[in-house]
Amino acid sequence: MRFLLFFELGMLFAQTTASTLTGVVQDSTGGAVPGVKVHVLNEASGVTVQTQTNPAGLYRVSPLIPGTYRVEVEAPGFQRLARGGVTIQISQVLQLDLTLQVGNVQETVTVTGAASLVESQSRNNCWSGWESGSRTVPIQSRM
Repeated sequence: MRFLLFFELGMLFAQTTASTLTGVVQDSTGGAVPGVKVHVLNEASGVTVQTQTNPAGLYRVSPLIPGTYRVEVEAPGFQRLARGGVTIQISQVLQLDLTLQVGNVQETVTVTGAASLVESQSRNNCWSGWESGSRTVPIQSRM
């Protein structure tokens, strides 16, 4: 009984509400853009987290508190890209892929409106028919 209590307490403290923003930054031809500066601004608190894309153009920002964010990316030879209104939920891993356009650094492309965001890193939106389907599938030894 004591083991079970300690196990449940451990699971309680192991859970987190921190979220992650991840994605790939590419150019207009679909090529990865390494070394891109990524700024993630919490619109409510004004706190900014910064990172850079790796050689494959991937970035990951964690931990983030739930809220609405503005994501800005910039790289030499490309127009700066800003996307506001990015909403991150509790314990969410949100993938936000971004495409840079060739141009001057002084130019900024601001994306407004509802963006199609994909939550591909979490099992929250996943359904497996294994449990219900396993009851109706015949087992070889039952035949």
